[in-house]
Amino acid sequence: MMMMFEPDARLRRPPNENITKVEELVREDRQTTIRQLVHDASVSSGTIETILHQHLGLRRVCSKLVPHLLSLEQKNRPIQFCLSMLLKYSKPDSRRHSEVITGDETWVYFYDMPPKQQSSKWIFEDEVPKQFPNDSWRSASECSQFSSPREDFLNL
Repeated sequence: MMMMFEPDARLRRPPNENITKVEELVREDRQTTIRQLVHDASVSSGTIETILHQHLGLRRVCSKLVPHLLSLEQKNRPIQFCLSMLLKYSKPDSRRHSEVITGDETWVYFYDMPPKQQSSKWIFEDEVPKQFPNDSWRSASECSQFSSPREDFLNL
């Protein structure tokens, strides 16, 4: 005697109420973890991962430090200036290079960057990850350094 089993249509497919619950939890807190979702939704981690990736189309992205959002023109301006200076002072008889003052600046930030896991967020398929500077990165100090081959410049 052979027994026939009807395939269960719900196998490997989480109920709609679980999908809705997980979506609400993620929309409330984009930085929530799978462990926290398992606790809050009372379902297994495998089910949570299936809901997040297959049903909701979510992916996890990490924020990154973008200290300055420069346009292409702003990025090219220092390069063009340096090239013009090289052309101007590259002549063998030019002694003006001893009058060139160079400078450099360093930004020192007064905070500890959060670990990668803490700064990651869930984003939906139709969203683009933001790359704006974080407000906490704005508390900074600028240090400038100048140098010149001429000693009399340093005694001003």
